[in-house]
Amino acid sequence: MNENKFELEDEWYEDEDEEATFDDNVASQRIEKLPKLIDDFVTDCNKIVKYNSKPSALMFLTLLGQTVKDYVAIPNGTGFHEDSRLHFCWIQTSGTGKSALMNFVLPISEKIWQGVNELESYRPHELVPEHEPYEAYDNFDVVEYTAAALLGHQKENISKDDDNNTITEYEWMKGELDGHGLARWDEFTNSGVFDTKNQHKEGIVTYLNTMMNTIHGKSWIISKKLKVGPLVHTKCQRSIIATTFPPKDFEQTIAETGLFQRMMLYIWEVPEGIQDKIRDSIVVNFGKIRVEKLPIDKYANEFLKIYELTKARCEEVGDSAKTVTFSADYTIALMQAKDALNSLPNTTSGEVRQVAKNFLTRLIITLGKISVLCCLAETTSRTKETRFIVTGENVVQAREIVHNCYKSLVEWLELSLKTTRASLMKKAENQLFFTTYDSLPKISFNEETDYVNKNDLFSAVMKEGNISKPQLYVRWRKVENEFITKTDGRTKLVKKIGE
Repeated sequence: MNENKFELEDEWYEDEDEEATFDDNVASQRIEKLPKLIDDFVTDCNKIVKYNSKPSALMFLTLLGQTVKDYVAIPNGTGFHEDSRLHFCWIQTSGTGKSALMNFVLPISEKIWQGVNELESYRPHELVPEHEPYEAYDNFDVVEYTAAALLGHQKENISKDDDNNTITEYEWMKGELDGHGLARWDEFTNSGVFDTKNQHKEGIVTYLNTMMNTIHGKSWIISKKLKVGPLVHTKCQRSIIATTFPPKDFEQTIAETGLFQRMMLYIWEVPEGIQDKIRDSIVVNFGKIRVEKLPIDKYANEFLKIYELTKARCEEVGDSAKTVTFSADYTIALMQAKDALNSLPNTTSGEVRQVAKNFLTRLIITLGKISVLCCLAETTSRTKETRFIVTGENVVQAREIVHNCYKSLVEWLELSLKTTRASLMKKAENQLFFTTYDSLPKISFNEETDYVNKNDLFSAVMKEGNISKPQLYVRWRKVENEFITKTDGRTKLVKKIGE
């Protein structure tokens, strides 16, 4: 076998007449090597909103993973198989296309769930007895984040018997996480993931980590003792799609929670130049009616075809762990992809490398999942004999996505670290004025105390900080609003506000 067969394409092109690469911080129009169905989906997404090809591909894969989850178990050699679900967290500058893309993706998902529910004659939620799991697929937008809202609660019903004795009964009210379909978080920053000190949201990280465990076992069931009633068990097989703008101190949340390592994370602070192009597009299209109908039915029908083929295959082989098989070159390709991921953060600083490496184990699992999903995305175009064989080429397709998303994380961590260091440096520089002020003898003026001679302050800061007079004045302008300035004859006096 040629060792270079599974070579990575690191450039994703934005337009055929523009040479814009990921390294230039421009999201692409075309992603090389993807299955045709995903490539077509990405192309149609870019007609709606440009510069969001990577999220478009990940949206497709998240929908597909949820659609086939009951009929595909992915063996991993442990006996506890991986499920096909992906969980996607999209962190990107506000006003750059997240909502517009969701307005296309969510109607497609609703059509898919409607088709699945009809094919399987799944009962609507309201017809399912309280202690039976939900059957039907649906979406929900999470707007309430308390444990009772997400996991469910026991409704207390109090009555009297014939002897006037009090009877207390509990009625189980399922939470929003229960069931199948999408768990959609808009503005994920409000979920409590980034604010673990909030007592109403303190368990959210635990709930999400639990629901993302493989459904081929028991560890995905969320159990919690609420204030009222017996222990509750929430059975959530949903896939997460969470979007938000880059939150403050996000790198700390990444390092401390372990949550984002379980998700397919794409993070991009959109450059100002790209934001200008997006605004130009808004202006050009404002007031115009779109003539071309969005291909919602087209893609919903494609997903349903894949669902039916996958279900039939699973029933044929009698075991969801045997729905797909793996070609001879699969492991070699996966090992090469792992090596490429492993080497990506090696040229970064130690702090960035340490955080980035924490993602690797989960990313390799995700890489395997996406390779399976890329195979399934090709089922309608393959022969029956090859339809469910996951190949080395499917690994290359998965590697294209995972590598570039991992690269976006590494680059963002590097930029964030530089910004943090610069901020700390500025704080240290500014702090010099305050510490020097505290060390100087104080002067009374007009019955007010705690003034110092401004020239003395400046001289001491220049000496202590080993800086020139121009540097002094630049730094002084950043802190002078923190001081009161008075004039005593020809002498300038300053006093720190609050003294």
